[in-house]
Amino acid sequence: MKLVDLTRDHIATVVQDLPADEWKQVFAFCGPLSADTLIEAVSRLPAPNWAFVDDHGTALVVGGFGYGVHLDCLQSWFLASNRAWRDYAHAVTAMTAERIQWALSEGGAKRVETVCLESRKAAHRWYEKLGMRFSHTSHHFDGGENAVTYYIGGR
Repeated sequence: MKLVDLTRDHIATVVQDLPADEWKQVFAFCGPLSADTLIEAVSRLPAPNWAFVDDHGTALVVGGFGYGVHLDCLQSWFLASNRAWRDYAHAVTAMTAERIQWALSEGGAKRVETVCLESRKAAHRWYEKLGMRFSHTSHHFDGGENAVTYYIGGR
């Protein structure tokens, strides 16, 4: 797997193979939307953003960082395909940890946060593998489900 600049084609490839629990989270945070609408929305997110691709250039993961509440706090976004988790889970974890460290060392962030549905316990364990810690719960987020925030860095 290697890191490349994000393209619309990368987004489309990953969105077409998103796990069901990822779609559940997209719907909870964004409302019901089609794959095409999600592709369009993600393609408009500001940089820094990236893709992890296999040896043939096929996208497995897309992600990036946007500004959180404070300018020195970056909010991560991340979509990984079923294939990424099935065939490349260890590499996905290692490369994601590298991107977070980049944000903290070169990307201007003192803190990186990520938000997910409280019901996604496997995601919580993964964030902890990345060195992130639980911050707080937002009760009755859109869709009625609680969301949790994990962070790494200061404050």
